[in-house]
Amino acid sequence: MRAILGAPAPVGYSQATPADSDSSLWLKRCLVALGLPSSSSLDAYLEEAWRPQVGIRTYATPLAVAAFIQRPASALNGWCSPHDCVLANLAASHELPEATQALTLLRGRLELNQFRSYWWPLDGLMLSLLPRGALPRFAVERVIAQQLSPAVRAQMPPDRAEGLLIFSRSLMQLVHGTSEEQQTALAKMDHLLI
Repeated sequence: MRAILGAPAPVGYSQATPADSDSSLWLKRCLVALGLPSSSSLDAYLEEAWRPQVGIRTYATPLAVAAFIQRPASALNGWCSPHDCVLANLAASHELPEATQALTLLRGRLELNQFRSYWWPLDGLMLSLLPRGALPRFAVERVIAQQLSPAVRAQMPPDRAEGLLIFSRSLMQLVHGTSEEQQTALAKMDHLLI
């Protein structure tokens, strides 16, 4: 980790995968939190992925990830589109210059009921990163009521699926819920840890 922090560059979600904007944003947030400098390569990578009118793409170009998964670049258009979950990560990074605009875009997508996490099975896993008060109440309620898709449920043992639902809802309620919801969420989180 010291090597990455000492010479920050775009990163992927593992050492074997190509760089992506979401993982690189996590690195950038870590650098900011630790008071460490960024790098021109990391900043340029994130800038290339950012589209001010539509959001941030996970992969600015398909070439590296296409080679990694051995698929034609033309098959990866979805991976190179703006993704709401990555937008939430950027919007939660208030220290970054694009964060305010990202939050505005995110709120607009929520108001139109268009927000959908691409890489995460539940929207609350990313929206819970945003500071308290950043989300309208209707969006919090929608996310708390969200269910796992049938495709995700089919791949998970039922107890794990239920645990993930409880965890995601509780995260949202802890950050964005009413006082009563926060107390309920704390109890549910405690129960998950037992």
